[in-house]
Amino acid sequence: MTTSSHPETDKAAPARTPPAAPVTPDLPAEVRVAHAPAHAEPRPAGRAIHVAPDIVRRVTQPDEVDREKRDLDALVHKVLVIGLALSTALMLAGVALDLILGRAMPETVAALGEVFPRIMALRPSGLLTLGLLVLIATPILRVIGSIVAFVYERDWRYAGITSVVFLVMMVSIMIGKG
Repeated sequence: MTTSSHPETDKAAPARTPPAAPVTPDLPAEVRVAHAPAHAEPRPAGRAIHVAPDIVRRVTQPDEVDREKRDLDALVHKVLVIGLALSTALMLAGVALDLILGRAMPETVAALGEVFPRIMALRPSGLLTLGLLVLIATPILRVIGSIVAFVYERDWRYAGITSVVFLVMMVSIMIGKG
């Protein structure tokens, strides 16, 4: 009786190396326990995790660059919120003035040159138009702020992309005028 030989069964099983000990940075015990996986499987040998030696400091005390970036983001956020609040207040004032005076709501937007004279004359259409202008200007100011932030950070790629977005916005405003 001859036995057939199979290459898969004839090979000797590869020697298993014991799993490498997990690499843990010098973290406080509560951080290690809080972020430890429920069932950690050993990593294959030679695949160590590299952690920055100052990871705790980086998380708890951000660098000045991170702080400045957050400050710029907070400033841009404030511009958006203030612009939205101001435009809403102007439009609500225009509607309230219309209701108080018992007039019909305007159906057209006043020309740019007529906005401030209409506001001085307490005409609601001036307030409504100014509210719309502030609402339109808010994202434009946000894009300009982003360009300034990207140039400040020397992130030329995003500064260029944001500049293209700004140009598209300006062209669309110019085309929409006609």
